[in-house]
Amino acid sequence: MTDTSTPTVAQAASLPIDYTSRDYTELVADMQRRMRILVPGWDGHAGTFEMILLEQVAYVGDILNFYVDRMAAEAYIQSAVLRESVLNLAYAFGYVPTMQTASSVSLNITKVDGDSLTIPERTQFYGNWTSGTTNVQVIFESDDEVINAGAAGTTFSVPCHEGVTVIEELVGMSTGAERMVFPLAKLNVIQDSVIFYVADGPIDTSLPTPAPTKVAWVQIMRIIDADAGDRVFTVYVDENGGTRIRTGDGTTGRIPTPGAPCYATYRYGKGAYGNVAANTIKSLVTGGELARRIKTITNPAPATGGASAESLQSLRTNIPRSLRSLDRAVTLQDFADLAIQVPGVGKAAAGAVLNTNVTVSIHGVSGRVPDQALIDKTKAYLDERRMIGTTVTVVTATFKKFNVTISITVHQLYKQKDVVGLLKKVLTAYYSYANTDFGFESTVPDLYVVAKQVRGITKWNITQHYLQGDSAALNQEITLGYNEYPSPGTITINATGGIV
Repeated sequence: MTDTSTPTVAQAASLPIDYTSRDYTELVADMQRRMRILVPGWDGHAGTFEMILLEQVAYVGDILNFYVDRMAAEAYIQSAVLRESVLNLAYAFGYVPTMQTASSVSLNITKVDGDSLTIPERTQFYGNWTSGTTNVQVIFESDDEVINAGAAGTTFSVPCHEGVTVIEELVGMSTGAERMVFPLAKLNVIQDSVIFYVADGPIDTSLPTPAPTKVAWVQIMRIIDADAGDRVFTVYVDENGGTRIRTGDGTTGRIPTPGAPCYATYRYGKGAYGNVAANTIKSLVTGGELARRIKTITNPAPATGGASAESLQSLRTNIPRSLRSLDRAVTLQDFADLAIQVPGVGKAAAGAVLNTNVTVSIHGVSGRVPDQALIDKTKAYLDERRMIGTTVTVVTATFKKFNVTISITVHQLYKQKDVVGLLKKVLTAYYSYANTDFGFESTVPDLYVVAKQVRGITKWNITQHYLQGDSAALNQEITLGYNEYPSPGTITINATGGIV
């Protein structure tokens, strides 16, 4: 008779494998169970050759499973951690991430003499962004040519934007292929600054060597919205801040004429670093005659409006929202979800007194206050998707400042100054762009929860909690309207105790 009490190798190999065992401990346990079947009486003592071998295999399996799990997680918006993965998901779903935006500032320039002084367009000025020990040099360019014929000592204003302009960079030659991609040489290109040219226009006979003129194409959000003959292009950004121009396939968007040189004019800059403080722009980038005729340069007010490229958290929030409306605005939520698809809009909310008259409030990416150009662009985008008979008005958010006064007692082992500084930072962050939205609600119990995050405080007492300009409503629950957005106001901390 055949002895069936001990399983054969074939029988052991046919036992089901638990594929849910993915970490080191579970892999070792599974292999031990299988070894006991194959080798009756084997106990698997620590330090034996067999156990060392099993532990090595389990160690490698743990690492491989970690990488497999991470690769799978990169396919989902909420679990992806690589910017490359989130950007690929955004483009796959038709969402256009916001590129970095440039700050603007007005410079005061004082003349040396009484002769007419011309500040050419794109004259460059140096500024400095400083925080602690970090110092970033920022370049600003004048928006237009400014001429002043005043007397010596006259001070006049020159509007500027942060960034450096690259003029007609040769980005490639058209091969006639579908959906050609042309990379730009500089990183961190500024939103809406790209102008794409294809040299396939009428022959310019005035040149020493006659050549086709450069024809400017139009940037659109999605190439699929274009007709076959439209001279249009789209812009997308990779995970490293590189920018690429993409053209059509002959069905949606025109293909550049084969053999035609392609050029791009654009600006690149420093994003949020462009929000330099007042009186930090003081010199020209280049000297020469213009520098000798200028006595002083300064910016009496800080530069504003600069923002970095859209963050991963913002992308994770906005990509799913952009899919809900299916490119048609019917409900109020549809208007808000569509508005955030416009590059530059970070958050949006919609309301209406009548269902045919919708007002959409928008807030810029990274807390940037929307300018008129972004408001107009958002309105045009929504007008194309609204129902017939509906009127859309787009406005910037109404900002409401929250004032808070809190009294604390600091533990005797903690420095009072450090605790106060950290508490103020935490309370400011509570009302910041990243942690809030339209219709924000704030209560005193919420603030207590926030304050308790700071170590070294033994007693808390919130004595004031109100909107700036409405001090009568102290310590009440505050709920903002659909078009109102919170911001930190005056945060006062009265501290006692601790190490002074």
